Amino acid sequence: MSLTRDLARLHSDSDGNLILANNLTVDTNTLKVDAANNRVGIGTTTPAAPLDVVSSNGVLAKFGATTELEIYADNNEVSFRADADNDENDTIFTFDIDGSEKMRIKNDGNVGIGTTSPTNNLTICDGGASPYGADATILLDLKRNVTNTGAANAVGLRLGNNSNGFEIKYGGTSDALSMAGGSGNTMATFKNDGALTLPYQPAFYAFTTNDITANGVALTSTNGVTWSESFDQGNNFSNGTFTAPVAGKYYFSVMWNRYIVQSRIAIRKNNNNYMRWEPTGRTDEAWESQQYAVLINLAASDYVTLYGEYSGTTSHPYHMGGGAWGHFGGYLVA
Repeated sequence: MSLTRDLARLHSDSDGNLILANNLTVDTNTLKVDAANNRVGIGTTTPAAPLDVVSSNGVLAKFGATTELEIYADNNEVSFRADADNDENDTIFTFDIDGSEKMRIKNDGNVGIGTTSPTNNLTICDGGASPYGADATILLDLKRNVTNTGAANAVGLRLGNNSNGFEIKYGGTSDALSMAGGSGNTMATFKNDGALTLPYQPAFYAFTTNDITANGVALTSTNGVTWSESFDQGNNFSNGTFTAPVAGKYYFSVMWNRYIVQSRIAIRKNNNNYMRWEPTGRTDEAWESQQYAVLINLAASDYVTLYGEYSGTTSHPYHMGGGAWGHFGGYLVA
């Protein structure tokens, strides 16, 4: 700006404000005021925004004295640098909204949301709760400042994609850790006493309610055997047949009572003998209980039934006594 040439454009108003009309240029590109577009440029003669700052070394601005904030943008990098010259050793970077702090980054790299003292890589506290102590094995620390008196007070984590998800929650009325699938159904619960419940784990316990005199047939309803269930978690047992919903190792237990006759019950996988109980050889007039258990590897849709290899007559049956003298049960182990 030539003072002689532009003196006519420099004046003061009635309030004593100094006014310069039109553009202003200081030392070529040190400062540029584009009056026509209401833009100010620092380091550029063609400001493209209300404030356009260009720097040859990438440092666009620096604020403060000893603990300074430096704004850098160059070489595919944009950064906010707290204590850029490293002359302090406990610098903290905070983010405040409406007059209160919402997030901070400590000089050890820990990030805190809702807390001023993050103890792990990421500590998130709700309602002013205090974080747990530092633990080198913990990367994410979530805590709520409420008593676990209701399902809404649980603290949770959701992992998912656009169509489905998986939830892990702790707290609520049961004070337990639970896992739920995309449908919202709880698939596993770990209670604070160490107990584990798996509401969808296949498990059943059943028994016959009538005397069995069948010989050489499967012990199913189609062969005149009536079954009753104490429980059938997953609904995989029906009329004497268990069908595996998923592949795995299944544990089965079988017990029955027989009168005199050397009855023998086999457990069959896909209608092929897997294991059978051999008679003891007793022939006296007395009731005798037989029992065995077995672990079977099943693929999904494999099925297991009991098979009466031989029994006796109606006066010498074998039975489960409505559950009092026998059963057929099983569950998924692994």
